[in-house]
Amino acid sequence: MKKAITATILLLCLTAAAYSQSLMTDWQFYAEVNRPESTQDYFLIPLNGEVYDKAREDFGDLRLIDEAGKDVPIAVYSQERKATKVMQAAGIINKGIKEGEFTTLTVDLGERKGPVNRIELEISSKNFLRQVKVEGSTDLSNWILLNSSRYIFDSSEQTVARSTSIVFDDTTYRYLQVTIFDGGDNPLDIHGSYVGLEQTAKEVEIVLPAVIVRDSSSAIVFDMGHNFPSHGVALETNDKNFHRKVGVYGSKDGENYSSLMQGVIYRYELDGAHDELLTIPYAESFYRFIKLEIHDGNNKPLSITHGSFLSLPRYLLAEAKGIGVYRLYYGGAPQHYSPRYDLEQLIRHINVESKPQAQMTSHSANPGYQPPQKHWSEENQWLLWSILVMAVAFLIALIWKNIKSIT
Repeated sequence: MKKAITATILLLCLTAAAYSQSLMTDWQFYAEVNRPESTQDYFLIPLNGEVYDKAREDFGDLRLIDEAGKDVPIAVYSQERKATKVMQAAGIINKGIKEGEFTTLTVDLGERKGPVNRIELEISSKNFLRQVKVEGSTDLSNWILLNSSRYIFDSSEQTVARSTSIVFDDTTYRYLQVTIFDGGDNPLDIHGSYVGLEQTAKEVEIVLPAVIVRDSSSAIVFDMGHNFPSHGVALETNDKNFHRKVGVYGSKDGENYSSLMQGVIYRYELDGAHDELLTIPYAESFYRFIKLEIHDGNNKPLSITHGSFLSLPRYLLAEAKGIGVYRLYYGGAPQHYSPRYDLEQLIRHINVESKPQAQMTSHSANPGYQPPQKHWSEENQWLLWSILVMAVAFLIALIWKNIKSIT
């Protein structure tokens, strides 16, 4: 009995050692992680450019191992951008047009409770650019200016770009009067309006600087240095009065690009009004190089002086139950599955942002890494084909022999 128990314990030890060793040999890189002394339950590990460059985009190859070789539960965490926008239909009254000059309309919010800070117009017209003014009143007699420096536009002929929203500071006026300056053009076909309140939560984004590594008449290429996650680019230029279509593309190597977004940028400084849109959002991606193709048409090319990128950083939430210095392994073999820990479900009940942060002190290539070995069938395909050919030849000979015996 004692021998059986001893053998079982030895087998378990060997299994654990083999598992730890597989972690050492199947992962290409690791970073030393110093656990903060102040934590008792969980701590955060901020991921950096080295990890973004070499880990999988889903971070399924990350493994945290303590000094005893034990697997430490982790969960990937990032703060969420939260914004709420609640809109409701509002009736239009007192709509009027002064040919060639302006269109005016009044929106009645009724007995709405609470402030509003935006109005969206339903416009069926295409290909227009108009300056607008918004005023507020409680009695339809005395009007207070809320915003006079906004533009609405539609550029369907060039690209799918459209904005018929006007924003202003929070207000509780019952009546909103919108004046659209037609500037000699035909009045717009307006057949509805919505008003509401848009609220944005505290900013959780960080801004990543980038270097312009190529600037030509056809494209501008930014280099962020690593494959950081990003979801938007904010541009800077000294140019005025432009409206351009922009294509956004991403690449990990600066050679092969994938399309991320088709949008527009603009700046208007006309008749004392100012409006601009120089930030282009796109679906979050992990690219080091971002290329912008600005379609200038017959206009003078824009001079982009700077670009910065919006990013939601990633962290690992880790249990503080291990011993000694931790190692974060990354760059694992593709065949490894993503681990499943209870922590992935528990994280929603944890005040993650209050946890102390650890630091990765160094990144190293794993000296024990062994590239995945091909299966013997992949390395000896000639043998498989030879066996297959001989089997087919044998079957043909057997069939032929049977046919002759029958005849």
